[in-house]
Amino acid sequence: MIKLIGNSNENPRTCPTRSSAIHPTRQGLQRRKRARTPASTKSNAITILRVLAESPTLEDAPETLGINVSTLWLKRKRYKID
Repeated sequence: MIKLIGNSNENPRTCPTRSSAIHPTRQGLQRRKRARTPASTKSNAITILRVLAESPTLEDAPETLGINVSTLWLKRKRYKID
């Protein structure tokens, strides 16, 4: 006979000690990245190019886009924009 530890009425979704059994990221699984469509990648690159052309300095472009300087740098690297 198998003896269960704890209350048999515990709900694993609400019990804090058993939440790791339900939540996949707590088991070490990675979240899936959203796939980028070619159209959205192209439109993002075009928008960044347009803002870079209109901005007097590289420091003004991220403010116009509403993103951080490091994010703009990463996107320029990803889209191969010099």
